[in-house]
Amino acid sequence: MPNKLTLTTVQGQAWDQLAKARLGTEFSMHKLLAANFKSRGVLLFSGDVSVNVPATEAEAAKSPTESLPPWKR
Repeated sequence: MPNKLTLTTVQGQAWDQLAKARLGTEFSMHKLLAANFKSRGVLLFSGDVSVNVPATEAEAAKSPTESLPPWKR
């Protein structure tokens, strides 16, 4: 299972707003830019643009155990 999720932007949103809302701090904006390399030149998004959001460290830590069968968890 991929460790990414997709968000849909609202008109006028910027990278720092998306990072603060999803990753907890605007200083994590570089993670969003790395996951959306082709859109790195966008300053303000128009509405209904899909943006890939990488999993946080906490979500990534949970992922391996979720793939195990119940008797091995």
